[in-house]
Amino acid sequence: LSPRPGSESSRPGAITAWSGLFLAGDWTRTGWPSTMGGAVRSGLTAAESLLASRGTPIRLQPPELPAGRLARCLLPIDTESIPSPTAP
Repeated sequence: LSPRPGSESSRPGAITAWSGLFLAGDWTRTGWPSTMGGAVRSGLTAAESLLASRGTPIRLQPPELPAGRLARCLLPIDTESIPSPTAP
């Protein structure tokens, strides 16, 4: 999977201009590529948006996992802001 740089900004989010209409699918803006995982994340975001619009804000998305040692070594990210995994 190799999305074009900058293509994320052209994907629609879950919230639309029409009341009661929410979008979900691997093609929506999730911060993830167009995969099954992205589709699941999109569905949870749409469900959260729907519930919030009805006065029941509930967090359905699981928390983000911290970056592991290898990711912190390889990725050009601010490792100070990422918690280290706890040792067993």
